[in-house]
Amino acid sequence: MRSPRPELPTQSRGGWRALPVLLAALAASCADGGRAALPDGQLAQPPLPGNLDSIDPDVRERIEASSARVSEDPAGADRWADLGQLYEVVGLRAQALDCYAQAQLRDADEPRWWYRSAICRGRMDDVRTALADMDHALALAPDYGPAHYRRGMFALEDGDLDTAWSAFQRAVDVAPDYFGGWTGMARVHLQRDETDDAVRVLESLVDRSPSDGTVGALLASAYRQAQTPEGERRTVGRPTSEEDKRFWDDPWQSELRSFRRAPESHRITRLLQRGKAGPVIRKLERRRDEEPDNTEFLPELAEAYFQVGRVDEARATYLALLEREPDDVGACMALARFHEAAEELRDALPWYDRAIRIDPSFGMAWAARGRILFEGAQYGPAIETLETALELDQRDADLYLWLGASRMFVSDWDGAKRDLGVYLSNEPDDSDAHLYLAKAHVKLGELDAADAELERVRALGTSMRAMLDQIESTLERARSRQARDRGKQGS
Repeated sequence: MRSPRPELPTQSRGGWRALPVLLAALAASCADGGRAALPDGQLAQPPLPGNLDSIDPDVRERIEASSARVSEDPAGADRWADLGQLYEVVGLRAQALDCYAQAQLRDADEPRWWYRSAICRGRMDDVRTALADMDHALALAPDYGPAHYRRGMFALEDGDLDTAWSAFQRAVDVAPDYFGGWTGMARVHLQRDETDDAVRVLESLVDRSPSDGTVGALLASAYRQAQTPEGERRTVGRPTSEEDKRFWDDPWQSELRSFRRAPESHRITRLLQRGKAGPVIRKLERRRDEEPDNTEFLPELAEAYFQVGRVDEARATYLALLEREPDDVGACMALARFHEAAEELRDALPWYDRAIRIDPSFGMAWAARGRILFEGAQYGPAIETLETALELDQRDADLYLWLGASRMFVSDWDGAKRDLGVYLSNEPDDSDAHLYLAKAHVKLGELDAADAELERVRALGTSMRAMLDQIESTLERARSRQARDRGKQGS
């Protein structure tokens, strides 16, 4: 008999409003008409996307309100920077750069505007200009560790390992408690195939913060590159405290979060559905490095890792999410799914149990748990679990199949007949289910009904020929007994 495996959905980060028009069309559509250029290059009016009317209404309203504040006081650098940060978080980076440039003209000594401009340019793959902007920020704030780290990441992306190393070393010198510099040095070690050095650096970070998701994912990559045996690998992903967030403290980046309402989850999900995990991984790894205490995009990153077979990193990413959000049911379900994919069914059960403890009304977790118990021949517990799953949600016909089959193995023939009948009303061409139902009818002495089910099996065909022969033989013997009994009664 087949044992169907209903596909478990990936974690969904619902509740966010989508932007129907993003990036390329909008970024190139800055409306220059009507700007009054002041003698020093300052603008009197803020830039607006040419097709503002097509943007999500909530985002459009926020842009219009922030632009109005700029127009009220065009000399205010902070107002220009606020509008720039809003543009940046909704993906309108060309407009964001215009606004940052205006903030720089009004307050050239504020390093944050150069910092934001550098990050924005880096995300537009303008790495050389990003490096120049970050150098300007560092000239104004030479001891700001995260800026050195990001400069190193830009250089690493540009393939300049020596410059990247120098930047990461400087980040460690000025901010030894900030993990960016250390992880950057580990990345350079990996690029140079110095895997032992990379592992050493990363394991030292695990000693300081045993549950850091970024470190854990990078260490998993280092172990894989170094071909470190499983038994010699450090375990990461244990419960952590809020105190560990200090290792990635970047106040200038944290400011951006107050402007973020519409993440790119919808676009990332579409890329994953089309099998384009590579671009998603590059994008989200960069974001994880920039926002190490932000968890909203971790499910997409984990699923992208899983798509390309990087299961250790997928698992580490979900564990990192659970450290911050221990009640995330989707992460528990995904970790269970990873174990199932590796045919580690016993290891999957605790994750389904955890999901049920978090949300006892989550029928999908009960269903998955019941299926695993059934496949493991634990029919009594499977029956209890599947009954609960069906109390919560009756839409999955396969639950009746697993439940009916489980009842057969504990000789509950009436219950098996009932549940298999419900299943077959939804899946009438499943010959194996008809075969099992025929057996239930035989056990209950319902021989004509058993005959009808066997005719259906013969018409559909079955791979379970031995079982068909056995039931036919049992049915023939039952009919012979009936005939003898009727003969005795007649005499």
